[in-house]
Amino acid sequence: METRDLQTLLRAADRTDRPAPVDQLVEEGVRRGRRRLRERRLTALGAVGATLAAAGAVVAFALPGSGSGGGVTVAPAGTPSPSRSVEQTKEGRLPTTAELQKLIKANLPEGLTLRKAVGEDGMISYELGDEDGYSWSGGGVLRTDWFGHVPCTEAQGCTVTEVEGGRLQISRDPEKVGDGTWYTFVRDDGRAVWFGQRNAFDGNGPVTREKLPLTDKQAIALVTSDDWTPWLDRLPKESPHGEPGTEKAELQKKAEQKKAEQKKAEQRKAQLEKGTAR
Repeated sequence: METRDLQTLLRAADRTDRPAPVDQLVEEGVRRGRRRLRERRLTALGAVGATLAAAGAVVAFALPGSGSGGGVTVAPAGTPSPSRSVEQTKEGRLPTTAELQKLIKANLPEGLTLRKAVGEDGMISYELGDEDGYSWSGGGVLRTDWFGHVPCTEAQGCTVTEVEGGRLQISRDPEKVGDGTWYTFVRDDGRAVWFGQRNAFDGNGPVTREKLPLTDKQAIALVTSDDWTPWLDRLPKESPHGEPGTEKAELQKKAEQKKAEQKKAEQRKAQLEKGTAR
């Protein structure tokens, strides 16, 4: 990307101070990601006899709150090392968690560590940080037509900058604890790359590091990296979540709601049993 284009994007980022719609596109993924990441933490802590109270859920993405980001034309390369079955269609496939992890790591600034990654459906959620502390971050690829029309206006806190080959959306989330910022590059063909970060693990806090792991300039460089292009080019036409409003999407939503209700019931039961034991 031309230097002058990058400067334009950074100025746009500075003007953005409210959450953008990109988070709406990955909201469900984020909830699943948070849940899975917390489940993995609980399992690991349990192995050493630790006790941790379950709370919230994050996912393919975002342990913290929601927000939106920007994107750019991309082209990635990477040797697959799938941790789950690969979504495959006649048109293409989604990158696996391992492939996304490798791609994002290759575009992180020196000194940062990505750990405890979980993901699915072309999205990944993980802990990102250094000696100053760790916090939630996430990223991935998608097609905007998987989610239907989601407007991005300055009134909604979403800043859009037209760039060669597409547009960049940047959003900051002031409504939750800490600093949350999302960057999404959307190509002219509707295929997009997104990256989000917060200086906390959850939108309810607490803050776990003073500053975000990446500066705006570094985050923009990540989503606009040419490494993403091969994956954007091979994205399947069919949404892994089902088309909005279709039976597949509704069934998935109901299944997730049922799991959430079961988890709450189990937590209430455990609390009652604990109270009785006392």
